[in-house]
Amino acid sequence: GDNNQALAHLNIANSISNDLKSNSVTVIDSITFASPIILKSSTVLNAAIVDIQSTLDNGGFDIVFNTTDTKELSKVFGVISGTGDLTKEGLGDLSFYGVNSMTGDLFINSGSVINKNAATSIFPGVTEFSLAINAEAYLGSGGTSSATFELNNGQLLKGEGVCYCNLLVKSGATLSPGFSPGLLGMNG
Repeated sequence: GDNNQALAHLNIANSISNDLKSNSVTVIDSITFASPIILKSSTVLNAAIVDIQSTLDNGGFDIVFNTTDTKELSKVFGVISGTGDLTKEGLGDLSFYGVNSMTGDLFINSGSVINKNAATSIFPGVTEFSLAINAEAYLGSGGTSSATFELNNGQLLKGEGVCYCNLLVKSGATLSPGFSPGLLGMNG
């Protein structure tokens, strides 16, 4: 085959964990990791659909999900752990099914992040949730606009995007509309 052609699909499924050492993985259609991932460098996953079916240990490195599919096909089923940041880029959706133990920050620069778990906080260790303009977050349990999202002690929700949820700001948490100054939309 021609090594200069882009991959249409990348599917990694084995019985051991995978050390991901690439700065960028770009695939035209879909990336699927069916076994555990350990980041060994900051990484950007570029694809219409990214499907993480197991755990992801960010190893203290940052990960960027750059997705374009808007039918809620990009999913993270396992728990994301580690101290690195998570950034959502691209116009697509990214759904989370687990309660993540990562302690880095969550930046939603474009597209949507959706909570498909019954928990009211799927990122309890995240310090900062940042929503850029035109970004959307469905952080309440089950991903509906009427569900509750808990902003816990020490957490900050800021930005100019829209958070679709009933927001419960607990003692010690901070809600900061805009970046300086700006608006943060709440719809729930």
